[in-house]
Amino acid sequence: MGTVDGSVYFLNILDVESPQLIHQAFLSKSPVKILIYDQRGIFLLVGTEEGKIFVIDARPSKSFQIFGYTESSKDMLQISTVSHVESDVVEVLVLSPLSETGRSRLEYFTLPIMLPQ
Repeated sequence: MGTVDGSVYFLNILDVESPQLIHQAFLSKSPVKILIYDQRGIFLLVGTEEGKIFVIDARPSKSFQIFGYTESSKDMLQISTVSHVESDVVEVLVLSPLSETGRSRLEYFTLPIMLPQ
C-alpha cells in the first residue's frame, strides 16, 4: 500500500479482518502514485508524484530491498511490465501525457531478472 507521505507498507491480509504489517519502506517525500508488480513477482515498481520510479525486490524473503530509482515525468499515468518466461529481463513501459501537444510519451527500460540475486 502506498501513502501520501511517500511510504510503502507491505501487509499480510490472509485475515482480512486484521491485516498485519510485514514491512515498511520510506521512499520519498512525494506521495506514492502508482504501484505495480511485474508478472513474475520479482519486482515492485513504485511511481511517485515527483516522477521517480523506485525498483524494489518484491520478495518478502529479501526484506523488500530497494535497488534504486530512475526519473520519469511528474505526470506519469501508468507503468506497465512485460516479463516473458524465456527472457532474462523485465521490460518496463511508462506512459505520460505531453499536454502541450495533446500526445503521449512512452518511456522504455529493462530490468535484468538477475538483479535481485
